[in-house]
Amino acid sequence: MSIFSTTPPDGKYEVSLLKYKDQAEQFIEHFKNLDNFHFTIANDTKELFENADVIISCITQANGLFIDDVNVFKPGVLVVPVHTRGFQNCDTIFDKVVCDDIGHVNGFKYFNQFKNLTELGDILRGDKPGRQSEEERIIDYNIGLGLHDAYICSKVYDAVKAQPHENIELVHSTQKYII
Repeated sequence: MSIFSTTPPDGKYEVSLLKYKDQAEQFIEHFKNLDNFHFTIANDTKELFENADVIISCITQANGLFIDDVNVFKPGVLVVPVHTRGFQNCDTIFDKVVCDDIGHVNGFKYFNQFKNLTELGDILRGDKPGRQSEEERIIDYNIGLGLHDAYICSKVYDAVKAQPHENIELVHSTQKYII
């Protein structure tokens, strides 16, 4: 969420969270000062997914699929299951599968049925296209921390650009934090 909190102030965003213990409430409390975000809590995955433009899942365990009906995922949706679980039914019907490294996904159950497999690095370098239409449904498997690398690199770049002749102190947090 911290990544999205740097959005220009004129952007307004709806963030829906799945009700689970008190996690959604804690998340909302942590980011309550972000004026350009409105938070809602969904009671089930159908309610959570049906109107989403972007779905980011950071769970560590899923007992099967989150939702059986893949028609709930609207055209143009981007699904980013950080820990890869619960969305396998998207693998064969989504228009594009993006990954950080093909070696990380070549053991997936439906690997040979991916319609269009592209590595994130190829897109970032401009060697292959990213989204090609507003209707394209994309699932993005970043198992090897490619998203984290890109985020951290952008933060280091911004810090160096803002203070090019000063030392930048990197401090490891000892408190709970949300990225």
